[in-house]
Amino acid sequence: MNYIVGALNTLFSALKPFLAGFLIAYILALPCDNIEKLFIKKCKVKQKTADILAVILTEILTLTVMTIFCMAILPQCYESIVKIIANIPDYLNSLNNLINSFIENNNILRAFGVKSLESDTGLQDYIVNSLNSDVSELSTELYNEATRLIDLITDSIVAYVSSIFILFNRHRAVEAFKVFIFTVFHKSGSKFIDILGESNQIFRRFVFGKFIDSLLIGILTFIFLSVFNLPYKVFNATFIGITNMIPIFGPIIGAIPGFLIILVESPADALKFAALILVIQQFDGHILGPRLIGGQIGISTYWVLFSVVVFGKLFGIVGMFFGVPIFATVYMTIKREIREKRVAQLKEEEKDNITDNSKG
Repeated sequence: MNYIVGALNTLFSALKPFLAGFLIAYILALPCDNIEKLFIKKCKVKQKTADILAVILTEILTLTVMTIFCMAILPQCYESIVKIIANIPDYLNSLNNLINSFIENNNILRAFGVKSLESDTGLQDYIVNSLNSDVSELSTELYNEATRLIDLITDSIVAYVSSIFILFNRHRAVEAFKVFIFTVFHKSGSKFIDILGESNQIFRRFVFGKFIDSLLIGILTFIFLSVFNLPYKVFNATFIGITNMIPIFGPIIGAIPGFLIILVESPADALKFAALILVIQQFDGHILGPRLIGGQIGISTYWVLFSVVVFGKLFGIVGMFFGVPIFATVYMTIKREIREKRVAQLKEEEKDNITDNSKG
């Protein structure tokens, strides 16, 4: 059994960049198809030429956006991270002062003889030993992270190159897939194709809508943090924008690190930060999100929460994001099957009533 699991993990690891390439191509296929239609309708270009031009233009736009992001955003995020690391001793001192202040004002702890962090040698030794243990493992962790980073860069290049090949052959791949479905499922193939088409629309609306929503929330967060002159504007805005792709829990995941980092520098600024994020997320949840995504995925907020929690437990961060459209697809399919059977049942009952009336 362990051998089979290991073999499957090895196979998945080898296929991972190609699966990522398929995902990239799937996301880019939406703007690519729209550009292709624009070339055909407005420029009167032939189908094959329009397809090639659309793929080339989509890739150019994608690379341009990635370049702008890397040049404008990443350096400032890197500076923020370096500053955070450099300020770790100050953070620890501030944290120490906050703990001592809490202990000094807590009668219960003082009743047990704990007057400060320094006076409790057991607690102090525990913290020091924990830090020393972490430092001793730091070099090994850095080496492992460097190896993972190299693997990530290599996989990213392979994924992006494979996505280009998939985009160029997307029409033929779709037609071949349809032929396969009709060959396997015969009469029910048409129905299965319809279900896949609706599922595709749900995925596209959700992924594209959530991307635009998260981009706007990241920009809005940066503007608000700049207006109130809060620290680590670019880092926090970028992190919140990325985590906002995760439904429901994403804003919380994105806000917690920024709040804690600002808290040790200035509790007042941390409260401002928390209040601003709360206002922005209320705006997103009640105004921006519904306009961009709305009820287009066809499930209630309860089922969104259900799918995020369940798929998140099963597949982690990726499951939290893709769980919503996957569950919406299954929910939509089951709902349609029930509706069709109910309609067929009502027609049968109506037919039986007509027959009985004619006999009477």
